[in-house]
Amino acid sequence: MSQEKQILKYLQPPGRTIDPIKALRLFNCWALSSRVSDINKPRRIIKSELIYDKKKKKTYAIYSMI
Repeated sequence: MSQEKQILKYLQPPGRTIDPIKALRLFNCWALSSRVSDINKPRRIIKSELIYDKKKKKTYAIYSMI
């Protein structure tokens, strides 16, 4: 199964989100933003939200179904 299909299947239950670390752990996916972009090309079904981690002083995106 492709990473895109795995990500879509994972996000199916309402309220479930995925971030880059979780995608790497679950699906060995190093480029989550690219996979989400590939999924969203035909139709926009995944939304992104930027999260700022104050401890690490980093910003990252989490993704969920619309």
